[in-house]
Amino acid sequence: FATFTPACAAPANVAATALEAHTASLAWDAGAGISRYQYACVAKDAEPDWTAVEPKEGLTAELTGLTAATAYDFYVRSYFSESVQSEAAKFSFTTNCDTYTLPFDEKFDAVTLPNCWEVSNSSNGKWAIYEWTDESYDGYSMRFAGKNGYSATLQSPAFALNDKAQLTFYWKNSNGISVDLKISKDGGVTKEALENSLSAAQTTYKQQAIDLSAYAGETVILYWTATAASSQRYVYMDELRIDYAPVAAPTELAVEPGDGKATVTWECAEEGAAFNL
Repeated sequence: FATFTPACAAPANVAATALEAHTASLAWDAGAGISRYQYACVAKDAEPDWTAVEPKEGLTAELTGLTAATAYDFYVRSYFSESVQSEAAKFSFTTNCDTYTLPFDEKFDAVTLPNCWEVSNSSNGKWAIYEWTDESYDGYSMRFAGKNGYSATLQSPAFALNDKAQLTFYWKNSNGISVDLKISKDGGVTKEALENSLSAAQTTYKQQAIDLSAYAGETVILYWTATAASSQRYVYMDELRIDYAPVAAPTELAVEPGDGKATVTWECAEEGAAFNL
């Protein structure tokens, strides 16, 4: 008698056909003579557990329930029988960034750039996380360092401003180098300047508050662009928050008593405001 183990060709050319913030579509080419496959999606560098994975026919997989801006490893292997499977083919991918809702906080408190923030750096102008070793304000901050007239831009994730909002953050600019802050409603195609005082010399951390009420109902991205002088200069930013804009309290509250009743009146600075009594 002769015994043999059937050859089981592995799938090939695994690739993503669509990537979103919380879903992914993947496809692969068939292993010769194979119609069923097992696949698993795990956190990056984790190993799949095949024991509970049922084989399926087809050459595609639709993944749901993923976390935005997160790295994953996708494994797929050909399934010939319960005892015969191919080696698994691996494909790594990262889901897209999500649009953030309010309130949003970013403390820049890790050694790496936060998810979905982007920088356009040059050799003489850089935005990066900076670790403090001589101050007690915070362990980390966002920092621009530059010289020789070079610029660099820090880009935020996208934010859905479904209502009136306010942007606040702490900053300092020891040498008063030029810093522009702009906002885009169309994914960066066009940008509008936001009024700010970031180019003023500021040797200690100061809070900057910027009203974003004009952008209610829009999805926006923010851009900080710093331009260095001839010698090395620095700008720092920390404790960023985007929250609903504060509502002005009613004023001139008055009560006029009557027969078994009272009339209450007040003034309000915001036209069309609603009130809880």
